[in-house]
Amino acid sequence: MKISGKEQLKAFTLIELLVVIAIISVLISLLLPAVQSAREAARRIQCSNNMKQFGLAIHNYENAIGTFPPGYIAQSRYTQVPCTSSWGHTWSNYIMPYLEQGNKYNALNFSHPAGFPPNTSVWENSVATFLCPTDTKADQSRTSFKITQISYAGVFGLTECIANNYGTGTNVMNAQLCGAIISEGVFGRNVSYSIANISDGLSNTLMVGETSRFREESPYSRFNIANVGGAWGGGDLGTPPRYESWNDIRISGGSYVVPKLNSRPYIGRPSWVVDPSNGTHSKTWVDDPRSLLLGQFGFRSLHPGGANFLMSDGSVRFLKESIDLKTYRALGTRSGGEVFSGDTY
Repeated sequence: MKISGKEQLKAFTLIELLVVIAIISVLISLLLPAVQSAREAARRIQCSNNMKQFGLAIHNYENAIGTFPPGYIAQSRYTQVPCTSSWGHTWSNYIMPYLEQGNKYNALNFSHPAGFPPNTSVWENSVATFLCPTDTKADQSRTSFKITQISYAGVFGLTECIANNYGTGTNVMNAQLCGAIISEGVFGRNVSYSIANISDGLSNTLMVGETSRFREESPYSRFNIANVGGAWGGGDLGTPPRYESWNDIRISGGSYVVPKLNSRPYIGRPSWVVDPSNGTHSKTWVDDPRSLLLGQFGFRSLHPGGANFLMSDGSVRFLKESIDLKTYRALGTRSGGEVFSGDTY
């Protein structure tokens, strides 16, 4: 039986179907970057909120104690043990009560090293405020003791005082600090600074910055530990490219404004950071162009184009990775006496 024209079934031709699919694909490709951008904007806002919580907690600590917390305690003169004993409690440990983490804080025993018994069980669960949502996650399955990941670090300034110059009580100038070098930033090793020490002004001085893991980093590397400050042997930074050298240094507890913001990691031990005459720190590392690329010692984030920083007045600013180096370093010191306009960063 013949089907009349009116009764014929209507359907898409193959060409029409392909055109529709092509149009949908184009629309999705146009929409996807916008969705990803919106998600990243939300993550960046959450990261900024984390830093605001740090600001409130640090200032509440200062109101209660009279000083900001130490960057970290490397030698425990506070517990009457030799200065060569590494303790490692960081600023993030001391502000726990002001981050609604009183239970964790009460479980900590500050008479023992931060990363060893009886403090290891405290870090079974990480603190959400310590992690930027854009940061990648570390895997603790290969670590010898419990650590908690953090995406942030205190600003130590310019002079290297974490990886080198652990100091001893024989250092006459700073024997009361177990030989620790005085830092230029808001945080230091074995020392606590007050608001009065920030003569550059709270709104012109960086306090905490982002130190996320590197994009290509292996989940098994130990990088930027919240509860334990100091210097660590590195590990596989992942692929691509693949870095398998254990001959590099990672630091945690604090970081410096000497390397460029968002610099890539440097593989190998940075010999120019150490003064060969005394085996401690070298003040000339600031002027060495290789230091600009020493990403492990600097601030970095996985946000496109820059990183969030907590200012000493409690505000949060997003600094572009193209920031003028002189301005960036001036912001990282608490009493350098630099004069610059706020619209320069």
